[in-house]
Amino acid sequence: KKDDILIAIEGVEKLSVETFQKAIANNPEKELTLTVQRGDETLILKATPDRNELPSGKIVGRLGLGFAPVVKNEVRGFFAAIGHAAKDTLDMTTQTLKALGQMIVGERSSDGLSGPIGIATVTGQIAQQGITALIWLGAVLSINLGLINLFPVPMLDGGHIFFYLIEAIRGKPVHEKAQEMAYRVGFGLVMLLILFLTWKDLSRLAIPQWIMGLFS
Repeated sequence: KKDDILIAIEGVEKLSVETFQKAIANNPEKELTLTVQRGDETLILKATPDRNELPSGKIVGRLGLGFAPVVKNEVRGFFAAIGHAAKDTLDMTTQTLKALGQMIVGERSSDGLSGPIGIATVTGQIAQQGITALIWLGAVLSINLGLINLFPVPMLDGGHIFFYLIEAIRGKPVHEKAQEMAYRVGFGLVMLLILFLTWKDLSRLAIPQWIMGLFS
C-alpha cells in the first residue's frame, strides 16, 4: 500500500534500488517474502513476480511495484558531507552506466526509463515526502543529466569533447561539413529519444489506449 516501507526481501535488509530490482528480476514466478513496515506494524507479505521476456530472450521477473527511497535527515561535518556526497555520486553514476549497458545488450527492460511526463509524475510523488526528498531527487536528476550530457553524441558536450580529441590526434580540426552533418544526426537521435520516452510515459498513463478507444 501507499506509504508502506520495505524493510527486507527474502530476509535481506539494507536494500538499495538495484538490489531490490535484482531480487525481483532473478525470481520470475517464484513466491517472495517481503518484510514491510505499515505505520506501527511490521508485516510479512508474500508476492510472486510475473514472468517477463526481454528482447534478448532472457526471462526476468516483474512485480509492478511503485516505490521511492525513504530520505532521512542526518547531520554530518563539512568534510564528511563532501566525502559522502562524492561516494553517492559515484554510486549513482556506476548504477546508471550499468543499467544502460544492460539495456543495450537486452538484459534489462527499458521500462525504467522516463521522459518529461514521467519525471514530473515522480517529482509530484517525491514532493509529498518533504523538501529534503525533493532536494535529493534534484541531485539525482542533475547527476543523470550531467552523465548523459558527457556521452559522445554530437550536439551534447560529450560530442564537442569527442571532436576535440579527434582534432588533438589528427593535428587539425574535423571538416566543418562533417561536423554539421554529425550535429544534425545527433539532434535527430536526441529528438527520437525524447519522443520514445514521452511515448512510454503516455503509455503508462494509458493515454494512447484512451485515444484509440475514441475511434473504435
